[in-house]
Amino acid sequence: MNDPLAIPHLTENDAIRLIENGQSETVEIRGRMTSAKVLADLIAGFAHSQGGYIFFGYHRRKKKVVGCNPDRLRSRHQESFKKWVSCDDFTSIHFFQVHGRHLCVIAVPKLDRLIASASGLVRREGTSLRVLRKEQILVILQGCKTPLTLNEVAGVLRDIARVANDTKDTVKKESSWWTKAKEQVLGFAVGTLLTAGVAYLVSKFR
Repeated sequence: MNDPLAIPHLTENDAIRLIENGQSETVEIRGRMTSAKVLADLIAGFAHSQGGYIFFGYHRRKKKVVGCNPDRLRSRHQESFKKWVSCDDFTSIHFFQVHGRHLCVIAVPKLDRLIASASGLVRREGTSLRVLRKEQILVILQGCKTPLTLNEVAGVLRDIARVANDTKDTVKKESSWWTKAKEQVLGFAVGTLLTAGVAYLVSKFR
């Protein structure tokens, strides 16, 4: 993938070819819709790795375009940044007409900075999302074109804490044992991230 943002140059045939090659580290294929929270994690995951494409409107099992609702998907995309991503929108969204149905693709560029999403700091590895390890956080920070100040790094940590609190408030509204278990896992993950961030700050600014 050379330039994920060059979406006007991505033809319908290019899109179908990418989909037919299946999910990969740079391609995610979804049905008609997903939650804003999940979409935020996917966007952040690609941004912290190689960049990539998120497709909507394709049924992987049936191997055909099933279409999606452009207005609803645009709204969900905006919601993901408004509620779950700790920065302004940096993606591109486009719709193709395939056999009379809408196929959506969201292009995500690789970023040289950290962003927090619904699950904290995540990275696309293979076809899954993984919480960034301390050494991966350091690599991203060291690769920033503009060195981060103490306030900027602290801002990222505040973003993680804000997202964690928002998620915790959402989970509290549920009462099932499964959601309680997920809350515990989330707390552990966020705690690990905050520990890594603090360790970095101590090593860099002491």
